Amino acid sequence: MDHLEEIRLRLECQVNEFFSSTIPNERKQQIGHLLENFSKQEGSWKQALFFLSRQESFSNDFLSMFCITVIENSVKGRWITMSSQEKTELHTTLYNFLIQHASASSHVKCPHFVRNKIIKILTDVGKFSWPRDHPQFLETVLKITANDDTVVIGLLFLKTISEEWPSCKDEISTDRKFELKFHLIKELKKIFDLLFQILSTGLKHYVSVPQSRSGTGSLSPALKEVIALALETCAHFFTWIPFDGSLCSSSTQMSQATEKSALFTPQLITVLCEYASTDTRLVETDTDALENLSILGLNVLNELLYRKYVPKELDQHINIITTFGVTLLCKMFTGIGSKTVTHKYLEKGIELLCLIANSYFFRYDKQSSRQFIALLLNFTFAHTETVFYYECLEIWKLLLDHLISEVPFANFLSREELLDNFKPYLLDLALGIVRSTAKFDIDDDDEYHEDEDDEDVDTLSLSKNVDVLVKIGELLPTESLERVTSTWTSSCQYFESLLNKMDQSKTLIMLENETDIKHFSFVVQLIGRIAEIFYGDVFKNELDRGKTLVQELLGLMIISKNFYFLRSSEVLIQANCEIVYALRAWIVWIARYYSEVILTDCTVNDATSFYEILSVSADFLRFSLDNHVTITPNLILANANFFSMLVNCIRTPHIFKLPWVQTLIHQILPLRESLQEDTFRVLNKSVAILLLLPWQNSTTAEQEWEFRTGLYNQYMKNLMTDMLSSANSSDIPKLLGSIRVLNDQLEILQMECSVSKKICWSVFQEIVLFMHKLIPVYVNRADVSEEILNFFLKVMEVLRQQAGAQFFEETVRIFLGLFTSANIITNIMKDADSSTIVIEKFLKMLEYMIKDPSPSFKKFLPDCLSVALDNIYPVLAQRTSPDMKLVFFQFIRDAVNYRWNYFFPGFLYAAPSASGSPSSVSEEDAEISRRLYQIFETIGQSFLQSDLEVFRFNLNTLAIWNQKHQIYSRMVIDLKMFDGFMSLLIQVLASKSHDLLKEEIAFNLYEMSLVDFTRFWQVFLIQTLQKDFPVLSPDQRLFLAGKFKPKEGSSSSNTSRSGDKIDLTGFTMSLYRFVDDLRYYHFYDECMKAANNGNNNAATGPQQQQQQTIVGSP
Repeated sequence: MDHLEEIRLRLECQVNEFFSSTIPNERKQQIGHLLENFSKQEGSWKQALFFLSRQESFSNDFLSMFCITVIENSVKGRWITMSSQEKTELHTTLYNFLIQHASASSHVKCPHFVRNKIIKILTDVGKFSWPRDHPQFLETVLKITANDDTVVIGLLFLKTISEEWPSCKDEISTDRKFELKFHLIKELKKIFDLLFQILSTGLKHYVSVPQSRSGTGSLSPALKEVIALALETCAHFFTWIPFDGSLCSSSTQMSQATEKSALFTPQLITVLCEYASTDTRLVETDTDALENLSILGLNVLNELLYRKYVPKELDQHINIITTFGVTLLCKMFTGIGSKTVTHKYLEKGIELLCLIANSYFFRYDKQSSRQFIALLLNFTFAHTETVFYYECLEIWKLLLDHLISEVPFANFLSREELLDNFKPYLLDLALGIVRSTAKFDIDDDDEYHEDEDDEDVDTLSLSKNVDVLVKIGELLPTESLERVTSTWTSSCQYFESLLNKMDQSKTLIMLENETDIKHFSFVVQLIGRIAEIFYGDVFKNELDRGKTLVQELLGLMIISKNFYFLRSSEVLIQANCEIVYALRAWIVWIARYYSEVILTDCTVNDATSFYEILSVSADFLRFSLDNHVTITPNLILANANFFSMLVNCIRTPHIFKLPWVQTLIHQILPLRESLQEDTFRVLNKSVAILLLLPWQNSTTAEQEWEFRTGLYNQYMKNLMTDMLSSANSSDIPKLLGSIRVLNDQLEILQMECSVSKKICWSVFQEIVLFMHKLIPVYVNRADVSEEILNFFLKVMEVLRQQAGAQFFEETVRIFLGLFTSANIITNIMKDADSSTIVIEKFLKMLEYMIKDPSPSFKKFLPDCLSVALDNIYPVLAQRTSPDMKLVFFQFIRDAVNYRWNYFFPGFLYAAPSASGSPSSVSEEDAEISRRLYQIFETIGQSFLQSDLEVFRFNLNTLAIWNQKHQIYSRMVIDLKMFDGFMSLLIQVLASKSHDLLKEEIAFNLYEMSLVDFTRFWQVFLIQTLQKDFPVLSPDQRLFLAGKFKPKEGSSSSNTSRSGDKIDLTGFTMSLYRFVDDLRYYHFYDECMKAANNGNNNAATGPQQQQQQTIVGSP
């Protein structure tokens, strides 16, 4: 012992020195190497166990942690190689130490981190040995949990067991994992009964003592710790247990042995609800590390409700929770007023209400549902903190989604009865949201909005209010509109009253507060959004109301002209924009009103009134452009977008013939210098719509095509002159703007008639020739190249019939010749950020040509493949970012999909020979095979990369090819490549690098195996295990491959996709077990090597263990 004590003292000195802040790095590395050597020594855990048991170690946390770490690593890495005597010694010593130094009555207590680590180690021991070698392990844990002196240790054991056993890693085999979980589930009733007893006993003390200001009454810290641990343990078990007590398995014996029934009683849920509702007083100081018990109680209930599948056996349990939801709402509403609930309690409580609303609200009867909604209505507007107001809106959105989707409610006879039951509360909610000022009290740093930094927080938050109101409008259109009308009228009056608050110069205004104008903007936004309600059947029923709202919005636009010149009033400028946005939202309704009322059956007065509305609406753009120097650019852009949508949706000669519109058509280009580019583009788009698109309900003669064509030719001539000038002067911004205007024109013609496209192409012929000349000049300018490629892509898509084959062939030759020239791809890719889009657009062009069935494109397929595979991919493969790879592989997918006959013209795929070309085939066929092999090679290389999106995309590509063309059956002629794909996917599964895609990987492996399933498990698996996993012994390889072996009497037909034993589900389960056991064997072999005892036992040890761990096996 003197020798061990000397080692302990020396070790303590080294550990202290290692963690000293003054030690040099060189010395730290030296000591670290010595400590690592000590931990790797055979039997080091025994010395660490001895050092830990000495009371002197408790005073040195560094030494305690080092010793416990050595023991933990020994259990994980050497447990398999330990003798029975060593295992018993380690287990017994640790358990006795724990009881001696961690019980409530212990005189000398070990630190909590030592206690918790020892519990974790003993849990690992149980993971390896219970119930086979240590059948009393769990029974002992339950006994110490039932003992008051050791209840904390027992609860920590149960919590750790719940955390570790159901999700074991690679240190045990799949059969052992299943055995462990199977036996643990059989004991769950005992565990929950014990937790119920602990919580019931604690509840008697919990509710019987007077509540102190801290909200925990006079509970002793020890009792509070026990209750908290019991609640945490219960919560964790709820995250994974099968609620009906069953365990899915391929083992019939096991599945039949498990009785389906609830694992815990309704009384446990009642006790949890008691905890969740009892302790709700405000915690002023929280010096304890333990959370408020009521919050822990709520957390347990939330974990239960988060589970996706709740069996019928738990109906009574869920009903108790939903009933408690009403009680909770009442308690939280009362608590807000009396300030007796904490912020965190409200968070957890609202979380529970969200879960009820999302999945369980339909369980309420008529009375309970009314009570829930009535309380929720009061609770929504009772908060002083905006975050809870918006969380309550989320609950309402969930409830409204249920009502809109017509989810059946168990206790209502009809949908009408259901809506009548909720109608008054929903209408009060609508009125409350409109009138509430809480929606404006938004904190930009609020965590509720922390993930919404892409947009203005105020706008996003107000949109959440509007979303709820629109949903109410969908359910109750007439009633909800009536509730909103009074607020809308007062808002209009308020906006008009602002005219009296302007100074004489009309550039300043005195606002009493910003909340009123924000409220006005919100109501206007709401009126814009409810236009959606009028699109459907409500259109005819609420025609007069719709006309009134449009006229009132137009009236607000007229008033808003007076505020266009104001300075330093951002909220009022935003209000002006909201008016334009709202009226723009009504354009679809106006267009329907025009087509179904004005053009069919209306009075002269209605028609006159309607065209006056169009004139006044369109005149706002003229007003904005005339005063563009003083008006904010955002307002000009808003009016430009409004006008563009107006002329696109309501195609009438009335707007075209307005004098100022004619002026706009003739004089639009000079506006470029004084407007923002976005505004200028929108105006040009409007002009193109006016000149090119047909008018509604007009004959060919009434379309005035000749006159409009003349105007269009003159307009395009001016634009072309502008483009030539900017190209000659190298004015890149101006050139880019002109090309984008052309692209916008092509976009609006996408779905239009041939007359419009014919007029367009008559002018574009000259432009195309000009653009051909620009290509080589600006090929190294990514921004210009992108727009040029965009232009040709849109011409191909929109004007294909008008342009003809000659145009396309010439364009394709230019681009193919350009991108095949020496180093052009490399030069383009030098500027990584801006060049990406150029290559993407070029690949999109190739993709379009691949999909087009016209004969003119077919002859370019070899050249397209050559550019993509020989020029683009080599550069692309060197880049780590996946930005362009998806576009490249989309081209590859479409090339094979749409040109299948090119790759397989009646002969099977031939693999390249050693010389690089297939034997006994023509030169042309050899080139095709080489390209196909190259395609598969690029896909295989993508499976070696870490990017998940590219990996998923190419997995889907293989699946699509196989579904449409049975690609795997054709690949099998080259077994080397075919097996290479399967081996690679198995290696990916084994490495866990792409676990998020393991289902897709399993599906593809299943489809590959069906080509010849017998060969798959008898030949391929053995070969790939031998080649890719050489550390495995022959017996291990046979054992692993045997997991796919069909059972006796089953069909193993190579071609059968419906055989009982090679279905996808069974294959996937076998594959997952195969991969898990493969990892386990590696772990086992590493353990054997570490113990220097692997040569004789590596071949048989794991297999013997697997045989022993199969439950019910002979």
